[in-house]
Amino acid sequence: MSALIPPLTRYRVAAIQFEPALGEKEKNTGALLGLIEEAASHDARLIVLPEMATTGYCWLSRKEITPHVEPIPGPTTSRSQRNHSICRADSWPHHQPFSRTGNALWLLHYCDAARG
Repeated sequence: MSALIPPLTRYRVAAIQFEPALGEKEKNTGALLGLIEEAASHDARLIVLPEMATTGYCWLSRKEITPHVEPIPGPTTSRSQRNHSICRADSWPHHQPFSRTGNALWLLHYCDAARG
């Protein structure tokens, strides 16, 4: 193996199954943070959440979802785990360039300074 390519290491991945309540962002986020904490406490390093898990996914128009849109970083990312070193795959509504609203997959890395 080339010295330029680091060897692969094993790590645990958690896929969270969750049925969000449509439009109940605070309730959904609180429940998700508990599930993320549980996965991280079982040594998961990559935690994958369902698409639009914080808001639900059944909006009829962009106008309907606009109250739930947030920037990255923003309120949801600031409430996330700081006491675990994890990567979190998540998606939620956000503003795209040119004032469009959409959703996208985000890979968020949180590093616990004590653990590295």
